[in-house]
Amino acid sequence: MEWFKRFYDTDYYEYRYAPQPQELPAKQVEFIIRAARLNFEGPRPPRVFDICCGTGRHARPLAARGCEVIGVDLSQRSIQAAVAQARAARLGDRCRFHVADIRNFTPPSECDAAISIFQSFGYFESDAADAIIMDKAAESLRPGGRFILDVINREVAVGNFKPRDKRGRWRNYVLERSQLDLQTGHLVARWTFMRHGRRSEHTVRIRLYALHELIHMAEARGLRFEAAYGDFDGRPYGRQTPRCIFVAEKTRPPH
Repeated sequence: MEWFKRFYDTDYYEYRYAPQPQELPAKQVEFIIRAARLNFEGPRPPRVFDICCGTGRHARPLAARGCEVIGVDLSQRSIQAAVAQARAARLGDRCRFHVADIRNFTPPSECDAAISIFQSFGYFESDAADAIIMDKAAESLRPGGRFILDVINREVAVGNFKPRDKRGRWRNYVLERSQLDLQTGHLVARWTFMRHGRRSEHTVRIRLYALHELIHMAEARGLRFEAAYGDFDGRPYGRQTPRCIFVAEKTRPPH
């Protein structure tokens, strides 16, 4: 079984989302609105396709700003939380969430933006399979619509690589032991979760893409590279920035 099919429904969910709701920094929403050039003065609300939306941390504030958001995620627990939290915020009419594998999901059409935020790219068995996310984004977008992809900065991940890391609080933490496979470009990590004396382990495998690889992959699908940012504060992407936030515009139908 592919590692991510259980990871986000079980221990990771309990570690990251169950203890308390995750608040989204306002600058992330503002960045998305600016980078996607969302127009709130048009004849209809801006429509956003949120790929691997998780618990709807971006969908809800975008909906609160006036967007219609369609979110898809493989994790049933995350989508259940997304639906409940959108209803609690009285945003249920602006957010539609689906439990699905993005590879088998028919995306909505005529979206103004497609987003994939917080490293949900590079999980599949090959580069060609990873590119399906870009295929789905391109399929969803109207001409001129924009795709925003947020991934780990590969140069920082390689240059500042730590084989061992520990995060969390006493009796609720995760220990991460990692390896870099420089031949394939993969980060492989063994995550050990400790929660109130209970121990569980998962292996996580993520393909780290360089910017030029993302550009090549996107442009083959009719997504013209526009800019790369190093964080949600809008700083330019560089060798030491924490993120690589890739922005491309749909210029033509994909091949």
